[in-house]
Amino acid sequence: MKRVPLSPLLVFCNADSYIFFPATPWMNAPDAEMIREALEARNMPGSGAMTLTVGLQTCNTVDAPDAAIPLATSRTADGLSFPGSFSDKSGNTGNRQLVRFGYLVKNTSASDTTVRFAWACGAVELHRK
Repeated sequence: MKRVPLSPLLVFCNADSYIFFPATPWMNAPDAEMIREALEARNMPGSGAMTLTVGLQTCNTVDAPDAAIPLATSRTADGLSFPGSFSDKSGNTGNRQLVRFGYLVKNTSASDTTVRFAWACGAVELHRK
């Protein structure tokens, strides 16, 4: 098993679709078959106006990354999300060369373009089947 810390970041959003903020360097994708994550969110805007989660992004060449996908349930308030059981993500990483992890952020209401900020940190744990 390999534990990969996610760099703490001040994240922002201004749209109702996810924005990906990379928090790790690119690494070998086949090593990331089974994944679980931890997330801490602070200074989240009130009323659940913003959604924050850990995500992954894959690619075969770094100049053409795939769209990032969420790994876990999103947070809409300050707090911690602790690692649960490992999830099989080999369908996302198995046919790709590289993977990186980061934060996915969006406004929760459709057509909401208000700029919002929050602080995020976390980690992912990886292992092969």
